[in-house]
Parts: sequence; structure tokens; C-alpha cells
Amino acid sequence: MKTWYQSNRLGIAGVLACLLLGGTEVANVLSAGAMSTEANTPLGLLARAVASQFSPAPSLLRAGSDRAVLTLQLLLWAQCAVLAAYACLLWLHIRLPRGSTARAWVQALQMALALLPMSALLYALAAQHAVTMPLRQGLKWLAAQIVLLALILVYVVMFGNQGLPDHYIRMIWMFGGLGILIQLITFGMGYLAVSERRARLALAAANASLLATQAMLADTARASERMRIARDLHDAIGHHLTALNLHLDLAVRQAGDSTPEALRTSRELSRGLLDEVRGVVSTERSEQHIDLRSAIDTLCSGIPSPVLCVQYDECLDITSPVLAHTLFFCIQEALTNIMRHAQAALVIIDVRRDGAGVKLEIGDDGRGARGAAEGNGLRGMRERVAALGGTLRVASAATGMLLSIDLPLAGRLA
Repeated sequence: MKTWYQSNRLGIAGVLACLLLGGTEVANVLSAGAMSTEANTPLGLLARAVASQFSPAPSLLRAGSDRAVLTLQLLLWAQCAVLAAYACLLWLHIRLPRGSTARAWVQALQMALALLPMSALLYALAAQHAVTMPLRQGLKWLAAQIVLLALILVYVVMFGNQGLPDHYIRMIWMFGGLGILIQLITFGMGYLAVSERRARLALAAANASLLATQAMLADTARASERMRIARDLHDAIGHHLTALNLHLDLAVRQAGDSTPEALRTSRELSRGLLDEVRGVVSTERSEQHIDLRSAIDTLCSGIPSPVLCVQYDECLDITSPVLAHTLFFCIQEALTNIMRHAQAALVIIDVRRDGAGVKLEIGDDGRGARGAAEGNGLRGMRERVAALGGTLRVASAATGMLLSIDLPLAGRLA
């Protein structure tokens, strides 16, 4: 449930906002009745035209109240239908891949629905342009929205309902201009919120990367120190003990049957000490372990968005610092690219043993490469993987990318 909420919180917030704004306007129509200003919107004019086909016109014998009541009822039902359709389209828009043609068509339908009642849904749409699009593209959509709204205002004033008093026309222009101003402000606030969120995510990712790198370096430093101690024991103490054993064996052979008991004891103690040194060296070499899982968890736990799901094979034991650093670098670089370009909501990281090697797969549900050339980050990953005798493959689709890396546990890593 938590993962679902984190993946869809933008859509949830948008739907709640449009329901709040649209519900407020429906309540306003109910309270104002036939004198509601919504009756002079394109949706209100359409409701009046439909009502005129099913109710008699006012005359000397009829006040025409039944037509006004029918118009109000049609307007209310139409506004509720527009609100429900807009909310569904908003949810669909968030779920569709960014940059897709279908998403653009859905956003165009949202604009048409918001312009029909000239409602506060236009404010939510302006914020949506800022949150879900690059700045230039969002400004183009906002400009188109404002131009269309201005044209509709001109039509309503000039042709919508003849005989409107001057003060009513001035009120329409005033509220129209205020609505355009609020749309600009809403777009600006949405853009600032998105910029602040991106900066916060980048800072959190940098901090998580630093902590994870520190953990990796600490493990590597411990492994390097253990290896240095093992080499010193083998090269220095082991060499001298071997020489001492040779001289003691020679002394025992030269002494023959008259070998002193102390000499025999010294030879046995020297052999035992040499065996212990060799055992310590073997243990130090074999017990090296790089806690890659902990480093990956540290990296992912510090990134609040997108949602990161880590799958790590418990049977996988990495003892090579070079292999561990290569895998960690690839994960780190892949996450950086996803956060910058993919606009994904969910990322799955899978590290497992695959025969005599290790396989790393990183998949996301973002917008994919869309034919873009490989950047320096991906080329750097290829070079590191190739240096260890591994392979890297990238599969891109309309709804995401899959990065697959195969590395040997032995061979060049030994």
C-alpha cells in the first residue's frame, strides 16, 4: 500500500485538488441558483440552449421559471459530469508515459473540459503544466490555455447573451482577467515547487551516495589491511620460519643419534609455528567480505523518490573489492540517470548469483531512452564492466528501461 501511494501520490493530490475546486463551484451554483454567473459560461449557454428545446418560452401567461429551473438542473449535472471526466483524465494523464502522444491528447481533453465551464479547474491545469512538463513546454500549454480562455470571454460577452448590463460585462472581464492572473501565479508556484523538490532530491541522493561510498571504502580499507597483514606474515615471518625449519632439520640430521632433546623440541615448535602462520594467512585471504548489500541499502534508503525496490541474493558473497566497487558504481550511475532523465515512479534493483558470475539488473517504469544517444555515464559503465570481462546490455521500451550487467566472480577478478 505504501509503495502504491508513493508511486501515485502526484495523481492522488491532483484528483483531490480538482475535486475540491470543482466541488466548490458546484456548491456555488447551488447557492446562487438561476442568478449564478456560471450560466454565462459556454457550458451554461449550452444548458440554456438544451433547456429551450424542452420547455416553453416566457410569455404573458408564463413567467418562464420552469425553463430557468431546467437550465439550472442541466448546468449542475453538466458541471458534475465535467468534474468527474476531468478527474478521470487527470489520473490517466499521470499514469501515461511522459512525452507520449496519448498523454498530450489527454491533456488537450482536460483543457477543453476546464474551458467549458471556465472553472477553477483551469488553475489545477496550470499547476499540472508546471509539474508534469519541462518549463518551455509547460509555458506553451499555459499560453494556449490563456488565449483560448480570452477568446471564449470575448464570445460570451459579444454573442453569448444579448442585453447584459454594462456592469455585468465589466464583472465578466474583471473575473476573467483575475482568473488569468491566478493561472500565471499557480503555474509559477508549481514550477517553484518542482524546482525545490528536484533540488531536495538531488541533495538527498548526493548525501546517500556519500554515506554508501563511505561504507564501501571502509569495507575496502579493512579488506586491504587484512590482505597487507597476510602478505607481511607470509613474506616476512613465513620466510624466516621456513629458513629456521630448514636449519633445524639440518642440525638434527648432523647430530644423528646424539641429537639433544631440546633441539628436537625446537624443530617441532618451529614447524607448528609455521603451520599456524600459514593457517592465519589462509584465513585472512579467504575471509575477505565486502558488504555490498549494506552499501546498496544505504544508497537507496536516502533517496525519497522514485520508489526503490532492492532484491539481493543472500547466497551471493562478494570478496573482490574491484567487483564490489564496479557493481556499486553501476547502480549509483544508473540511479543518477533515472532521477535526471527517466521521470520514473518505480525502480527495481536485482543483484543475484548467476552460475559462475553475478548478474545485476536495474529496471524502471520511466519514459525510456526514446532514441537518445548514450551519455558519458553509460559509456563509463561499459568501460568498467568490459575491464573485468563482463557484458552490459540496455533494453529500452516506451514505458522504461532495463539495464543488465553480467560479471564473472573469478577470472580477471582473482
